[in-house]
Amino acid sequence: MAELKKELSLYGLVMIAIGASVGVGIFLTPGKIAEHVQTPELTLWAWALGGLITLTGALTFAELGGMYPKAGGIYVYLKEAYGDIVAFLYGWVTLLVVNTGSLAYLALAFAKYFNFIFPVSYEGLQYVAITVILLVTFINLFTNKIGELFTNIFTGLKIIGISILIFTGLAYAYREDIHLTNNSLYPPEDLGNHFALALIGVLFSYGGWQHATYLSGEARNGQHTVPRAMLIGAIAITAIYLLTNLAYLYLVPFQQLTTSTTLAADAMQTVFPWGGTFIAFVIMISAFGTATIYTFGVPRIYFAMAKDGVFFKSLARLHPQFHTPVNAIVLQSVWAIVLIRFWGQLEKIINYVVFTDWCFFLLAALSVVILRNKKPNKERPYRVWGYPVVPAIFILIVVWFIFNILFSSDDAHDQAFAGLFVLSAGIPFYLYFKKY
Repeated sequence: MAELKKELSLYGLVMIAIGASVGVGIFLTPGKIAEHVQTPELTLWAWALGGLITLTGALTFAELGGMYPKAGGIYVYLKEAYGDIVAFLYGWVTLLVVNTGSLAYLALAFAKYFNFIFPVSYEGLQYVAITVILLVTFINLFTNKIGELFTNIFTGLKIIGISILIFTGLAYAYREDIHLTNNSLYPPEDLGNHFALALIGVLFSYGGWQHATYLSGEARNGQHTVPRAMLIGAIAITAIYLLTNLAYLYLVPFQQLTTSTTLAADAMQTVFPWGGTFIAFVIMISAFGTATIYTFGVPRIYFAMAKDGVFFKSLARLHPQFHTPVNAIVLQSVWAIVLIRFWGQLEKIINYVVFTDWCFFLLAALSVVILRNKKPNKERPYRVWGYPVVPAIFILIVVWFIFNILFSSDDAHDQAFAGLFVLSAGIPFYLYFKKY
């Protein structure tokens, strides 16, 4: 039987970790985050907390990546710690909501900024988004090296674009009409709840660092390469996001920042008249590159599920020449196109995408503790630095976040329960696949 090729380098995995995180979130969510916390200082603290969560999560998941350098990443860890049903439900929501919803969101974000430069009709926006899905699917069907090449190129381009935004903000930080604390509002009374709501956008923007684990089975010397890639990626992402938000705060008055729907363009246009067009190109590059990564890595979960006999057997098929999970890639892309065609606007999906995704991140982090007791003699090329304190920090913050969303008075409460409904709907499907 054909096997996945071990072709991916440390640099390629680092670019995947960074590229999967630094997507369109940093351009589209900061205004809503600032609106929740109401002051520049708390805005930066929210992004710093997201960096702490990412760093402690990467350190924790790196041990799992070293233990199980197999295709599927978190799916594999959950299976080893909890058994088939929890692993299946993770793959289930990843296919139906988390990854396909994010993939459709990225394609629509590309279309939105394409429309900023080249106006098209509403119907045309959908066709642009579908074209993006078809292109990234085509790219990823032909060898891992092509997918890695496009990931490296687009990640490099969008980092250059974000760097220009950052340097612009820092260079113009001391203009007389710009100051970090200009037009601050007052912190909300229920700060804990509002901070948790702000974290939805923060964690959506940071989300993606775990994608390096999905490709563990295709990494050269995966037991050492995957942990290093995740650590480097987490540190780089945190630095990029903090500096980008500093640039926003320097360039745009805070009250305008909380209401802007095109914040990055507004920030650049305070300095350059062509700034809006430039940043639109950066966002298009970013959206396309991140969509390439999502199409590249996540289908390995469905591939692993099919090999385990808990999903359609055809999804375990590899292309005879290119050794890529062709059916899994195509299935994911088809469902993303369905979401684009029938939902059109996906902004509201973010809340239950993030909530559902982070429930499983919590379970994956707990699996480090479970597997240390369950399989103490299992080889661990990398052990979590600062165990058990580092995993505990990640686990406690995520528990606090999930608890606050569940009991929030915001719309996020309803969307979180919607995510739980989709999750529970997977149980009868698991029983069917397990039986037949």
